[in-house]
Amino acid sequence: MHSLSPAAPLQVFSIHFQHPNSQAIPLRDPWSELFLGASPEWIIERRNEPAAYVRGTRPTLLVEFFTDYDCPSEVEVSAYGHWQEVAEPSESLPPEEGDGEPLIRPTPLKLDDYRAKMTSPIKLVFARELPDRIGKHSLSLFWFASWNEKEAGPRRVLIGVTTHILCTTWRRMLTNEEEELTDWAYTPLVLWTSEWCAGLDGEKEICDALIKNIPRTNLQYGIPGWSVRYMLLHGGGMCGGWFIMFQHMAHCQGVYVERRCFYTPWKVVSRSQVHWAAMVVTRGGINQPAPSDRAGIYGLWRDEPALQPVQQELGFIPVKARRYCFWGSPDGLSDGHCINFLQVGQRLYLYDSCFHRMGIEVQMELPPKDLTRLPPEQELAFRDAYLNQTLGFIMGSLIVDGKLYVADPARNELGITVPPQLIPELDILWGP
Repeated sequence: MHSLSPAAPLQVFSIHFQHPNSQAIPLRDPWSELFLGASPEWIIERRNEPAAYVRGTRPTLLVEFFTDYDCPSEVEVSAYGHWQEVAEPSESLPPEEGDGEPLIRPTPLKLDDYRAKMTSPIKLVFARELPDRIGKHSLSLFWFASWNEKEAGPRRVLIGVTTHILCTTWRRMLTNEEEELTDWAYTPLVLWTSEWCAGLDGEKEICDALIKNIPRTNLQYGIPGWSVRYMLLHGGGMCGGWFIMFQHMAHCQGVYVERRCFYTPWKVVSRSQVHWAAMVVTRGGINQPAPSDRAGIYGLWRDEPALQPVQQELGFIPVKARRYCFWGSPDGLSDGHCINFLQVGQRLYLYDSCFHRMGIEVQMELPPKDLTRLPPEQELAFRDAYLNQTLGFIMGSLIVDGKLYVADPARNELGITVPPQLIPELDILWGP
């Protein structure tokens, strides 16, 4: 480690990664909505923000120096890098000290017009590419100035040590105007995903790492919120926010996942019975021990326990509890549940950020977006692989012992709740 020279004729003042025409990924602060690269990410003693690139990129920086009165008219500046992985477990990248190969090769600067003031931004290029792997890296740059003095001969002094967080992502983000996938990303998403996916190579491997590590965000399910920014600012969201959040996390790494919602249609059958009025979940969801006060419904539930098809005589067990309830509507679709899909070749994987911590392979085609149904055999595959294990119950207006128990969201009447595996057909509708 070199110590700063008190006789340094200039010092590093600012470093700009995501400058105009740079290769850096534009990062946006969710609080201010400002881009981190609107000004230099690193300013001496004032600012130090992260930057991100697609793996294997060779960055170009804009660097400003502050010069002394006796600064020589011509100097060469260079920088040597020391890399360290932030994500664990990991292998540290080879350190580079001041006597090895520079990360920024000696670059001549003419300083006649800049004595005792700031230089204009100087374009400096990395001598080699960033690591060719996903990662969240800590980079220390040791900056040197070299020049010749008439009497003393060659001089070389340390003019600054700067430390930066640089993320390397898997692939370039592909914009999608319809789904509001842009060429920029909120900073926390890039930091999280680059750390969780460090060293991985492949769409499924990346999505599996995302779904596994999402609890580390401390964001919760069961908080009314339906956009990425709102969820970051307020601590979580509902499924309609979570499937957007998961899509944007994958997007940060250049992976595209589909968004889908599924619904149970409200269908009136004989004697005013309704098959089915709502989907019911008893689990709390991500980072929630139980259904939240803000989104769950507390009431008297009538759970059908019998191991028999619902067409036969019903009985129920009354249970007072708080549960999530995704209501249908007699006037059309109302509330459903939102999930993501990843298509890899002929295989389809389902990701539910709210209630599952792993991807689930389902033997079916990618569901439609037009509020139609899958073929019966594919709906059965979906139910067997995912739905029967996720939903606690399906609610309906049903007759028990000659009495109609009504499911009515307007009056908070909770009908009869039946385990989904006891229901032969649900006729699930799929939408965007």
